[in-house]
Amino acid sequence: MQSPTAHPQLPDPHDPPISAASSESGIATPSSIPTHPYLLPDGKYECPLCPMGTRKRFRSLATLQKHMLSPIAHMPKIYQCPDPEVFGIILQPGMKRKPQKHFTTFSGLLQHVEYGACTGGKSMFKSMVEFINERLGGLGLGEMRIPAAEQ
Repeated sequence: MQSPTAHPQLPDPHDPPISAASSESGIATPSSIPTHPYLLPDGKYECPLCPMGTRKRFRSLATLQKHMLSPIAHMPKIYQCPDPEVFGIILQPGMKRKPQKHFTTFSGLLQHVEYGACTGGKSMFKSMVEFINERLGGLGLGEMRIPAAEQ
């Protein structure tokens, strides 16, 4: 019987280990210690669904299972932090350009920009809100302005 937390396409973590042989001496041997296919020597669990080289590690089997069953954990990162030059933001001398960040969800991108974490900081947020307000006006929805641009 499959456990309710098991992934339908992956081995059930509650199944007995492949080799359940025990040592006749009563001393635990590698073949008698229950193992899990995703358990690493350091005691952490590695996600087999994440790309090689970037596989996420988890302290417990339960958190690995939650990650594996998440609808967005393995989705492509299609949203990216905008380039400040697109919005006419000129960086101050000595200000470093941050590496462009990518996101799985649109809400993740919005939180990143709203927080001011991207290159351009809060001016990037203000520029993006102004951009959206201009587009709303172009669609005849000028009365639906986003007020954050006036801050």
